[in-house]
Amino acid sequence: TNALCAEIRAKCLLIQDTFDHLQDDLVGGRVDMIVASLSMTDERRARYDFTNRYYQVPAKFVAKVGGTAPARFDNVALKGVKVGVEDGSVFANFATDRFGGIVDLVRYPTLPSALAGLGKGEVQLVLGDALALETDFLKTSDGKGFTFVGPDMLDAGWFGDGVGIAVRKDEAG
Repeated sequence: TNALCAEIRAKCLLIQDTFDHLQDDLVGGRVDMIVASLSMTDERRARYDFTNRYYQVPAKFVAKVGGTAPARFDNVALKGVKVGVEDGSVFANFATDRFGGIVDLVRYPTLPSALAGLGKGEVQLVLGDALALETDFLKTSDGKGFTFVGPDMLDAGWFGDGVGIAVRKDEAG
């Protein structure tokens, strides 16, 4: 974000907020853009415009090594498994649609709080953006003893065409 601000010669004020509030903040004019790994989905394109994609990674599950995560990731094996997600994220929406009624979905206000829940044993899996999970958790001291499990999920219907910077409709450019 800082590099982008330097490139466009703008003094930018970076605002951190919970993921579920960011999108309303953009539409409501509190922020001018969202640079927060926002997947470019059709639903989101209806609300705002996006820059070109700057990356695309799969959704992944993270589990405690040697924990109670299932060995398979079909509907039978996932029945009743507690899965943490960041509320308001595309991952929460995907999990609700794909696994609703199968898993016990636990919504957290942030991805770090979902991961903390995993560490405390509140959930057996956390579903999220593989890049964020790897760089902000698995490669840190807090992520020691945790690992990716299950398949890569790249369903464009849910995760869009990658990640872009969101701006208000008709303000791109």
